[in-house]
Amino acid sequence: MEFPKKVMTVSELSKLGFSKAWLRELSRTQNFCFRQGTAENSPILFDTEKFSKFINSQMRVRQNEIPR
Repeated sequence: MEFPKKVMTVSELSKLGFSKAWLRELSRTQNFCFRQGTAENSPILFDTEKFSKFINSQMRVRQNEIPR
């Protein structure tokens, strides 16, 4: 998947159709998400290259789960 910027915020990704709740959940568990600062209200940023690889791997996993 192609993204317009190399690093994007949760709100920018949500405008592309991703759920804010899912993105926030990922920010707690994945290594392609980070906060811009140390404060709780600092924006969560996503490295879109790594995020794209994650999405592609998840799609492959889901396709393998479909019974044939």
